[in-house]
Amino acid sequence: MEVEIDQNGAVLLGKNVACDAHCPKPIRVVTHSHFDHIGGLDESIAHCEKVLMTPATRDLLEILKSKKSVDSPKIHCLRYGETFEYENEKLTFFSANHIIGSAQVLLESDIRIVYTGDFKLYRGGSLTAPTIPSDILVMDATYGNPHRRRTFKNEITARFIDLVKKSLEAGIVYIFGYYGKLQEILEIIHTADIETPVIVPEKVFKMMQVCERHGMKFGNYFSSKSEEAKGLDHFIGLYHMGSKQWIGKGATKITLSGWEFDMPVRQERAKEFTVAFSDHADFDELLQYVGLSKPKRVITDNKRGGDAVTLAKEITKRFGIPAEPLPSSDSMSSVVKGFSA
Repeated sequence: MEVEIDQNGAVLLGKNVACDAHCPKPIRVVTHSHFDHIGGLDESIAHCEKVLMTPATRDLLEILKSKKSVDSPKIHCLRYGETFEYENEKLTFFSANHIIGSAQVLLESDIRIVYTGDFKLYRGGSLTAPTIPSDILVMDATYGNPHRRRTFKNEITARFIDLVKKSLEAGIVYIFGYYGKLQEILEIIHTADIETPVIVPEKVFKMMQVCERHGMKFGNYFSSKSEEAKGLDHFIGLYHMGSKQWIGKGATKITLSGWEFDMPVRQERAKEFTVAFSDHADFDELLQYVGLSKPKRVITDNKRGGDAVTLAKEITKRFGIPAEPLPSSDSMSSVVKGFSA
């Protein structure tokens, strides 16, 4: 039994499973549709026996990549709580509470290996992501530094809603964020009964439709190419972060950032604000997951940025559990072998 994170970023679990990047293993897992977790997907579809993902991730990838990319009999959609078996290994998905369709992975054979992928424990102050008991825990380390805490996390939604309502009194409001965050923020706007029309670009519109099919609720929103959008002079615009430089001149701009840790809402300049809105676990949530999962060993993901080295040291210090970043900082290629429960 082994766990490895290779130089491509593939998280290798047991004998047969590669997660979130291509590796010549029989089974490929895509935990969610963000760019840094779908690397080598076409290659995996060509060469692996099965490519596993949730139904929502499959439908989002049809938009983000192409229908051809995910129109393969090798793609197997696995719902939360369902189990897929290959040889003597059982694989089960659980919600990661990151973006819609995101999954944690449990691999069971003689031991239990859990890969969290990108995850978030809390929504609206409630613990909503499952913490899975494990022997080896492989975890996201994006905010693995003690300085990456949001002690005000329970205030963020209310402060955001107040900002949007006040800004709408002055005119049009544009909100910028990454895919996943935009869908979540529209659901928050809908829940807050803000009745101002919402306009989104065509790709985001199609993603919203997918999210609605999988249970999210948004109320009324329109594609920027629609006739309804062309006649509006007062609205909320939801746009990808990459559009920020050339969209929304003269309007209020709100940026959703996972890198604001000092306050829920920061005013950057006149009519420009940053809201501390993230779909990743902060430092305290990462440690809380370790405490609840009770692993015998922890691997922190050192390939996708963040603070994997610092987090591993903190886990060992606080829990007395052996923890290490993989790939290692010096060789960027390490393996954990021979571990038994």
